[in-house]
Order: sequence, then C-alpha cells, then structure tokens
Amino acid sequence: MITVAFIVLRGIDYQKHVILKRIILTGFGVVAVSFVIIEALVFTQLGANDPEEADYVIILGSGIRGTELSLTLKQRLDASLDYIRSHPQTPVIVSGGQGPGESIPEALAMKNYLIEQGIPPPKSLWKIAPQVHRRIWPFPKKSFLNPG
Repeated sequence: MITVAFIVLRGIDYQKHVILKRIILTGFGVVAVSFVIIEALVFTQLGANDPEEADYVIILGSGIRGTELSLTLKQRLDASLDYIRSHPQTPVIVSGGQGPGESIPEALAMKNYLIEQGIPPPKSLWKIAPQVHRRIWPFPKKSFLNPG
C-alpha cells in the first residue's frame, strides 16, 4: 500500500501542484506528531491505575513437554511471582489440562513450579482447574469463587 502511494506521488509534478505538495507534507507531519503524542501518552500511563489488590491471580497454561514447562509458560509464571510474593493472601488459580505429550496436567506442573520458587502451598491458596479455560474465561469469579 505504501509502495503504491509512493509510485503515485512520484508521478505528480509538484512544481505545478504546490497546494497538493503542501497538503501531503502537512498530512505526513500530522501523522508523525500524532504518533509521537500517542506513544508518549501510552508510556506515561504504563502502570498507572493498577489496582493495588486483586481478588485473585489466574495463570492460564500454555503447554508442557512431559513434565517440563514450555518457555512461554515459565515466563508467564515468572511474571506472576513478584505479585504473588508481595500479596500472599491473594488466591492463585492455575489452569491447564493434560494434552498429548504431557505426563501431568499443566495446572499441576504450574503448581509444582510455583512451590519450587518458594510460594507456599496451603489448600486455600490453590485452585487447580484443568481444562476449564472456555468455561471460566467470561466469568472466572463466578466459576471459582461461587461454584455451581
């Protein structure tokens, strides 16, 4: 699309169409300035309005090999560790089923990894939910905290 635009623009004689040249340059300028302003707003709001306390932490599975976590799943769990450590009273819900090539359910592998990382395993902290992604995604609080 951009290539087509440049081909069309190259064919225009800007000596004769000064107004068109000004419109195009102004358009590019507006787009560039808008991009910079929007990106600045995005970067200044990173982390703003984050709730201090969540009702629970849900970590969804993304595959394991045998009993080994995939790189994506390990990174997902590592990202949650800081919050879980700083909010030990927040329930943790690990969710993931057992598919082909998986010796144990993803949820159990995730729980084991978090325990290895020093997260205490009291029963009130864990909800292992294999194969429920589609059922819980729209209403996780209703599904887990008010089973029925």
